[in-house]
Amino acid sequence: VHVENTFIDAFRNASSGNGHGIVVAAGATTQLHVRNVVIRDCLNSGIDANTTAGQVILSVTGSKFVKNGVGIMARSNVVATIVDSQASSNTTGIDSDGAGSQLNIDSCNIAFNSIGVQAGGAGTVRLSNNFIVQNSTGVDVSGGTAFTSGTNRLMGNTTAVNGALQPITQPQ
Repeated sequence: VHVENTFIDAFRNASSGNGHGIVVAAGATTQLHVRNVVIRDCLNSGIDANTTAGQVILSVTGSKFVKNGVGIMARSNVVATIVDSQASSNTTGIDSDGAGSQLNIDSCNIAFNSIGVQAGGAGTVRLSNNFIVQNSTGVDVSGGTAFTSGTNRLMGNTTAVNGALQPITQPQ
């Protein structure tokens, strides 16, 4: 599935169990490619991705997630690349919250969230060249693993990192 040049606004219906901008609930390997998309003011997640078998392969480029419950929620077995995007004024900007999930986040602006980036639920987050500022917690490592290339800028967060960021080591 390709979603490009789209504006998604105010999906707020909690009674149907939805309230997400885009939902991937797959039972087999699935691909979602998001480019130049704005998702804002959703009750739950801007993107909520999950699979019970295989992987969700998610690419996000040049997109904005503003004032959602969670900007991007990656549950079980989501492999994602998030590049040149913005997650701001969400409860959590970007969340890896499932076993087998791997989020590669590069050159993003992650600001004004309660939690900027969360590595939870045995997920893996890799950070490179990001501007993570003015969040209550910049990076929260709680149950998962977070790696940094060392080129991220964490400034003005109440707590820069909760937990431990591991260095990304280059192959020899």
